[in-house]
Formats: sequence, C-alpha cells, structure tokens
Amino acid sequence: MPLKVMNVVEQRLRIVAEVEAGRLTVRDTAVVFGASRTRLHEWLTRYRVDGAAGLVPRPLCRQPTDDFNHGEFAQPEGSPGL
Repeated sequence: MPLKVMNVVEQRLRIVAEVEAGRLTVRDTAVVFGASRTRLHEWLTRYRVDGAAGLVPRPLCRQPTDDFNHGEFAQPEGSPGL
C-alpha cells in the first residue's frame, strides 16, 4: 500500500495538533518537525483565530501597487533611471 502524501495544510495541522493536545511543547515540536519556533507560533495563532483555514500558505510578498512610482521612490523629472 503506498504512503499517503500530506499536503501543506495537513502537515501544519498535524504539527499544531501536537501542541494543542499538550503532547509536546512548542520548542520540542519545532525540533521534532524541523520548523522554527517563530513559525510555529505564527501557525498556532492563525489556527486559533481561523481554524484549519488559517494554515493555508500565504503569498511571500505583496502585490505591486500603482503607488510605487508616485511615492518616496519616484524618480525626479529628468533624472536617469536605474
């Protein structure tokens, strides 16, 4: 029988469940599963607020906005661009 491959949300849910059930501390859970304590605390907070939906991966960066060329990074008229 082939091994079941867990998706990211299932993996995070399993990790968070260890702490929530009191089986492992945050520190021990981070060591066992190879996650940072900071990241684990982030997942715990998101799980406590939004449940399993809070464990869905989020984009790594913001989407660009139209304000970029109009704010403090705007090039003055006639200056050479980078």
